[in-house]
Amino acid sequence: MLKCLTSHANSGGLTRRAVASAAIVSVGSIGGAIGGQIYYDAPKYFNGHAIAISCMAAQTVFVVILRFVFAYENSRRERLTEREKAAEIDKYGGTELAGDRHPDFRYTL
Repeated sequence: MLKCLTSHANSGGLTRRAVASAAIVSVGSIGGAIGGQIYYDAPKYFNGHAIAISCMAAQTVFVVILRFVFAYENSRRERLTEREKAAEIDKYGGTELAGDRHPDFRYTL
């Protein structure tokens, strides 16, 4: 649940938040469907456990990488001058359309 809340909080703008929420639910639903297929080698289920642990390890690596990316982007935005901020806002179509790409938006770490 915490991951869902964090992902939702790191999406700015209503459309991006809606798409992020839908993507999270979709991936969770696919996980349930796959879970029933990977546990085929009873009684110890070695292959099923190996696949599940591999997926959790990959998720952990991606979360750590994303945390560093978010920290870098937050620090980059802290260093922007007012002129650079205005240029980024114009690049993304104005304040209303910038969403999480707005220079004043900070990612939750």
